[in-house]
Amino acid sequence: MTVLGLAILITGTAGASANFSHLVDNASADYFSRALAASSEGDHQKGLAMLKVLLVPRTNVRVDYSGLPTSVAEEFRQGVQSGLRMWRDALGSDMPFSLTDRPDAQVTIRFVDSIQGHSHQGVDCKGEITARRRIQWGPDVHYFEFAAQISIVRFREGRTWMSSGEIAHITAHELGHALGLGDVQQSGRIMGPMTLGRPLSALTQDEVRAVQGFRASVRFEIERVQSKANLTGMNGIRPRIGVPIP
Repeated sequence: MTVLGLAILITGTAGASANFSHLVDNASADYFSRALAASSEGDHQKGLAMLKVLLVPRTNVRVDYSGLPTSVAEEFRQGVQSGLRMWRDALGSDMPFSLTDRPDAQVTIRFVDSIQGHSHQGVDCKGEITARRRIQWGPDVHYFEFAAQISIVRFREGRTWMSSGEIAHITAHELGHALGLGDVQQSGRIMGPMTLGRPLSALTQDEVRAVQGFRASVRFEIERVQSKANLTGMNGIRPRIGVPIP
């Protein structure tokens, strides 16, 4: 029996303009392409905002353990920590996510009885991320905000609680979506289907390289667009002001 996480992201429909790994989600590549298109049209501040939110700023993650028995909450806590640790070990100081108890955290993880409306090969979905990107820009400034909610189903089958290993796998899977990866059909990958009772405890090297390469490309374009924005400002040319509608 398998599970797949689903990502719902604010994106456009333009084609990708960089040679990303096939593991990078098409929606993330499309958003990247739109950011470059905005800059090429003179909206450098818009392009910068889009690229920076795509990179994912330093983001706090809060976990809601309410409604769980004490022993289960502790096991789930260990699972969430292990899921974050997979990406922290892979990305090091470039890891944007960190756990917090602050109620105003940009990302919330919650545990639910079920996720309605999604299944894979007849199997109910066990994890889902709903993410939102918001940007604003003006002649010389830009603002951006990333927020997300991750839902993880409490139970494997019937009323059997998920194990800490399964929680770790699903947590890492959903964070992978936030970092730009899409679902894959091959088993043996965090971004692939998970066999209940046999979760993975590590990322594959190609998953790590895909995220590292994607983030490196985004950073390169941020520097390039920033240089163009600086030059535009020196020449007295101003892009139009706008706020995209989510």
